[in-house]
Amino acid sequence: MLSRIDRDIDQSVERLFALLRIASVSTDPAFAPQCRHAAEHVAADLKTIGFEATVRPTEGHPVVVGKSNGVSGPRVLFYGHYDVQPVDPLNLWKTPPFEPRIETLPDGRKIIVARGACDDKGQAMTFIEACRAFKAVTGRLPLPITMMIEGEEECGSKSLFKFVRDNAAEFKLDLALVCDTAMWDQKTPAVTTSLRGLVYEDVKNHLRRPRSAFRRIRRRGAEPDPPAGQDPGRHLG
Repeated sequence: MLSRIDRDIDQSVERLFALLRIASVSTDPAFAPQCRHAAEHVAADLKTIGFEATVRPTEGHPVVVGKSNGVSGPRVLFYGHYDVQPVDPLNLWKTPPFEPRIETLPDGRKIIVARGACDDKGQAMTFIEACRAFKAVTGRLPLPITMMIEGEEECGSKSLFKFVRDNAAEFKLDLALVCDTAMWDQKTPAVTTSLRGLVYEDVKNHLRRPRSAFRRIRRRGAEPDPPAGQDPGRHLG
């Protein structure tokens, strides 16, 4: 499987670049046509690996739903998003944000530079390309997969909640995979499990300590700060 991915890496990168070139900024109504174009692009790409893919309307930007066929097993829901954040201020970009390029870092690592490369087009296309390689090697996917790729994550997913409620029976699956999480650091990949959502709040600290006694943690909800002088990273484990 990995050798197949390595063999086809140039084509996989070019497919990602094609999506990165679409300026699908969801927060600005002026980019609505580009968001629609990105949704149609993702649906067309899913069809090339045998998914039944549709572009579903919402009150805002459309949702792409793709379904694999012909396999049995635990039913997986994969979530990602094709929309991106605004690119301002443009003067901080070394090259145009929707003209993807590969840059070599001083330590020799190569990175893709473009708006959406790491949030979330890169992650979504990694999963799609993994499905492509699996089918190429084995002839079919290992599990029934439903993909939900939305277009409003960067503006609060305001249309997604109604979309899911209206189609609840369709998305009552066995497990969900979200590709929009985090890495431990720039050199260490990570798998985040048991997500429970996000809760935001503002806390005004009137105590002597300079920081709030609690903070938001993506992985495990709120928990106390470590004792003064202790490494926060070590505390989180």
